Amino acid sequence: MAGDLLPIPEPAHPDLTFARVRADEQLRAYADLQSRAYGFPLEEGRDGLVGSALWKNEVYAYLAMRGDEPVACAATVEAQGRLFVAFVATDPRWQRKGYGEAVTRKALYEGARATGLTRATLHATAAGAPVYPRIGFKPNTRIHFYSLKS
Repeated sequence: MAGDLLPIPEPAHPDLTFARVRADEQLRAYADLQSRAYGFPLEEGRDGLVGSALWKNEVYAYLAMRGDEPVACAATVEAQGRLFVAFVATDPRWQRKGYGEAVTRKALYEGARATGLTRATLHATAAGAPVYPRIGFKPNTRIHFYSLKS
């Protein structure tokens, strides 16, 4: 999906505050949200993210916080003259409350403010695909994934 949709208004959600990922503890929470949402063991998600200077400094990665609990996450990163939306996830216990959309809007808002970019792209899962047109994205190419037989 893609869209010339930035800038967007500053996002808000009555249940949430947003925190930019800057510390390993936050990056661990981000990795754990990804793992729970996509059914990975927590350690595997952590191995991929925790300790990454890129994710703490160059990626506009945000946690959606419900009180002290991280409930969703999303990131944008500058790529070839646009913002790429990546690693969007909501804890399965908190899905269908608008948290994923809100934190995606936050990552887009802050990424656009920092870079001045106006175009954004992403790869959507089937579960996430209905959310992105509400933000302003347009479907453009279907992507298929292959996996080994179990």
